Amino acid sequence: LTGWDGGEELVEIGHTDDAEQYRRLRHSHPLCAYRERTADWVSVHTVSDFASRREFRRTEIWNECYREAGINYWLDVGLPLHHGTTRVFIFTHESHDFGDRERRLLALLEPHLQRRARDVETRQEAVDAVATVAEAGDEANAVVLSTVSGTIEFASARSRAALTRYFGVTNGRLPEGLVDLLARHDTIVAQADSSRLTVRVARIDGLVVL
Repeated sequence: LTGWDGGEELVEIGHTDDAEQYRRLRHSHPLCAYRERTADWVSVHTVSDFASRREFRRTEIWNECYREAGINYWLDVGLPLHHGTTRVFIFTHESHDFGDRERRLLALLEPHLQRRARDVETRQEAVDAVATVAEAGDEANAVVLSTVSGTIEFASARSRAALTRYFGVTNGRLPEGLVDLLARHDTIVAQADSSRLTVRVARIDGLVVL
């Protein structure tokens, strides 16, 4: 769980008491119960779509989880389920409800949030796949995964050493000269003293595999 409260960042990891309490009582939350019942995670809703302020404050979850924080109004939107995991962006307020402006803004943002989430998922899956390949043997250890702009997402120590030797310092990014070559070639041959390095390039979903 990550969030902001009064300008302060909040990060909770693992099974906290609050999370356990929420899971135990979520059936009494008017909006969360609706989402679980219908599997509708991507539409924009407020608690007031399903219950009045008085009705919300009478729920067990409000009394146990939200009373002390003064959470009386709630707006959220989610992303499609990912491997059975829900991902919801939640906004709360103590003294006033959310209106059409906030709803329209979240509705406009939701497709962009989905696209960003897919990009992150693709990148993580690619990193995991390349890491698996890199563990397969010596030949496969010379593998680098980067974005098209040159940010290195994965590279073994051997790969980084080769990049530095043949193209210059990496510092978390592909050397500038190599980035320029990648834009024009699928195979690159570099020379250093009496040694030669052949770099083969594959592109997928905005990522580059070397």
